[in-house]
Amino acid sequence: MSTLTVTIDGGKLSFDLYELFGNVTQKVRAELIDQLAIQSEVIDEVMNQVIEGCTTDGSHGSTSFGGNPDATHGIDGARMRIAKASSDIAAREIERLADELKRAKARIDEGWAAYRREIEERRRYS
Repeated sequence: MSTLTVTIDGGKLSFDLYELFGNVTQKVRAELIDQLAIQSEVIDEVMNQVIEGCTTDGSHGSTSFGGNPDATHGIDGARMRIAKASSDIAAREIERLADELKRAKARIDEGWAAYRREIEERRRYS
């Protein structure tokens, strides 16, 4: 490991991300990656790479020319995992949406029932 160069510019700490990853233990690197992996912006950019081939700014991880059906890592691996799991993912999403639709319908039905009760009450006392 070498020394990580950190500068302060306008009150902000600045460092080279590649240098950071090269200067931390494997455990710290795994923790950094784990924290980055749950950030919405990172998830969006990874999905851009998987679907479109590159990030919003045109960067991309390594891929095989023409794809690799045996890929288990990187962008090609992500594409294969998604392709293999897509029907399961779609089934779970359809089930989730159907459940939400049932809950919404129940709320609407309850609203109409309350409305009908209110109308009936008003008719009785008018």
